[in-house]
Amino acid sequence: MKNQLLKIFIFMLIGYPVLSQDQGKSQIEVSYGMISNEELGYDIINKVLDLFFPEDREVIKRTGCIFVTYKYFAFERLAFGATTGFNKYSRTDYFRNGNYTSLENKIVTVSGEVNFYYVKRRNISLYSLAGIGLFHRNTETKQAYQQQSQGETNGVALQFTPIGIRYGKSFGGFAEFGAGYKGVINLGVNVKF
Repeated sequence: MKNQLLKIFIFMLIGYPVLSQDQGKSQIEVSYGMISNEELGYDIINKVLDLFFPEDREVIKRTGCIFVTYKYFAFERLAFGATTGFNKYSRTDYFRNGNYTSLENKIVTVSGEVNFYYVKRRNISLYSLAGIGLFHRNTETKQAYQQQSQGETNGVALQFTPIGIRYGKSFGGFAEFGAGYKGVINLGVNVKF
């Protein structure tokens, strides 16, 4: 009896009837993400600092993250791909003594990604995503009464999205919720061919 229940359970997990046949297909997507990991870390640090210096004023400007991604469905439930994106944000702090500090970051990210689809129906899919790659950040700093300075940083970029949902057949829209270089919320459109 236990053996039969185990077989049924495994069949339900692995052999769940898949209505869309994606193995061997490709997908191209364009997306916009909000609150990337660079911004998230930056905001947390500055919110802590604001507790100690509450009278200083700050101005934050963000473009968000714009990404273009290619995926190939090597298996019905597993897709491999690559993505590249751009993120820009700036922050200016104005101090009580008239000084200010302005910081502008421009970040380019290139990464490999893996998608696992755990639910696939005719028009809807639920999936998880993991990505690892590299980022290049160009930082420009300006301070009152001083020359501006520039710096460059390279590093490892990570993305983990435990929940992603896609709606549509060959053309669709999607929403992803996670943390990393694509942001906490990533929305976009894609095309399968």
